[in-house]
Amino acid sequence: MRKLKMKVTERKCAPKKSGVRFMLSGTPPGGKRVREYFPSRAAAEKRKTELEADITRAGFRSVNLSADERRELAELKSELAPFNKSVADAVAFYKAHLEALRKESSVTVTQAIVRLRE
Repeated sequence: MRKLKMKVTERKCAPKKSGVRFMLSGTPPGGKRVREYFPSRAAAEKRKTELEADITRAGFRSVNLSADERRELAELKSELAPFNKSVADAVAFYKAHLEALRKESSVTVTQAIVRLRE
């Protein structure tokens, strides 16, 4: 597995009024390019550390999730917690439900006539 290469650079072309002087950029393996801007090197370095920790902890796919998607996932997990179920359990249940609906709604004309007569 390829190591994450992220770097923090000072932007020379940014106007001083914008407050943006440092850029974090890089491409995680299998992901989209990350480019974020910060007013200080310390803030950029902190975000770099957070991204590296997220990738290590949750894998490379987590980087491609938006903040809204991560929040939504956290909310769904908390809603399932009282039932001692995970998001994977909920997806498996719903997938089975959809498969059953598809099989139930797809019948031949003969089967429909038999059901109607019952």
